[in-house]
Amino acid sequence: MLVDKTSPANNLVFSAYACDPTQGSESGAGWSLLQAAAELVDGITVVTRTGNAPTLESEVLKLPCSVRIVRVRTPFDGKKSTYCRYLSWIIFASAVVRRESKNSTVFHHATFASDWMIPPVLFGLPEGTRFVWGPAGGNTYPPLALLRGLAKKFAFKEALRTVATKTSRALVRLALRGRVDVFISLNEDSVRSSPAGAELLLHSNCVLPYEDYETRQYVPGRKVVLFVGRLIDLKGLFLVKSAFEQLDDDWRLVVIGDGPLRAGLEAWATGFEDRISLLGQIEHSEIANHLVKADVLLFPGLHDTAPWASAEAAAAGLPVVCLNLGGVAQMAGDNAVVVDVEPVQDLGIRLARAVEGAYKQDYMPQRNWTKNSMTSLLKAAYS
Repeated sequence: MLVDKTSPANNLVFSAYACDPTQGSESGAGWSLLQAAAELVDGITVVTRTGNAPTLESEVLKLPCSVRIVRVRTPFDGKKSTYCRYLSWIIFASAVVRRESKNSTVFHHATFASDWMIPPVLFGLPEGTRFVWGPAGGNTYPPLALLRGLAKKFAFKEALRTVATKTSRALVRLALRGRVDVFISLNEDSVRSSPAGAELLLHSNCVLPYEDYETRQYVPGRKVVLFVGRLIDLKGLFLVKSAFEQLDDDWRLVVIGDGPLRAGLEAWATGFEDRISLLGQIEHSEIANHLVKADVLLFPGLHDTAPWASAEAAAAGLPVVCLNLGGVAQMAGDNAVVVDVEPVQDLGIRLARAVEGAYKQDYMPQRNWTKNSMTSLLKAAYS
């Protein structure tokens, strides 16, 4: 296939801590962005980490431009803390980025997508190198009234997270003032994170293979509400439980995912006989099969910036019941059924009513997050 590479960016340094052709979420986002960038430039140097995506070197041979992989090793590789590994990688990767950018037109920091973590350019880029950051986000916080009703341990951790990330975010914006050429925001909340002087673009980091998604078929009498995500408080699992308790007995709940709240969820589910199925962690490729067998996706995440699960559900024609927080509604497009988080006193009831209302409506598949859309975004960013 002949590829038109008339972009001003002849050579690109692409920074992606997470980039894996076989995974979804953050790693899948890194790979999707790399695929789109390969349509626009002649050569790419990918700066990534060790122990990540063992097939990356072989898969990039299929891209329509030359790609070189540089893996950056740090003394903290193998440590349990993700943030410790990532922050140390930023420090060590900065020297590699500066060196490689001497022969490039554009430096693009793609993943992690957290806007409160400084990209690996601690001491600046060579003069004339265009600096693109994103899609990035995370500037979403649940209201204090909602946290007050949660377990003290979780509320305390969330309060600490809020203070830490807001402080870090302010310092990052200050450090990058006037140094970022283009900031790509994951959602409307994260627009506030754009460093001063940067051109602002708004786009998800998601690209979905829509040819792999079938359309949900209505089955009379079937009432299945689906939850997909890690079993943690921040995914709003306590709200899923509260809403399901308000639904009639002819509703079933299917939960896909694993996490520290698994044991508590199993104990809660015993009170509903056979109405709840806990499938645990399954292969990402299998999730599409469950989307066509469900009727509503319930995804009340407290600060999800760009959850692919909501976009995948919308691709299958499912309505997505969510809160007016983060980027869930943006990902689901016209299939989003948005519930105001306040007042929190009756939030579980209002989520249940939204599930029942969505079940009675017809929804068309939403297929907005394509490779062409991503390529157009990067063409604008690199120009």
